[in-house]
Amino acid sequence: MKKARIDITGQTFGLLTVLEFVGTVKRRGMYRCRCSCGVRCNVEGYAMRIGRTKSCGCLRKKVAADDPAAQSFNEAITY
Repeated sequence: MKKARIDITGQTFGLLTVLEFVGTVKRRGMYRCRCSCGVRCNVEGYAMRIGRTKSCGCLRKKVAADDPAAQSFNEAITY
């Protein structure tokens, strides 16, 4: 028995805005999204709905750049 696909087109999850449904991969719905930084990416719908995926990857870079612990760790390594 098939489950009905949840239409999340037009909704925003974190920094991602869902543009369109693109198909399924391993029985999981994939959506084309636009991040607030302007990058377009394909994201699994379930991952967005539960909060696992919030951006195209720009959020991770921003958090790492703002984290003083990560900066001091990178400065401490010298070869």
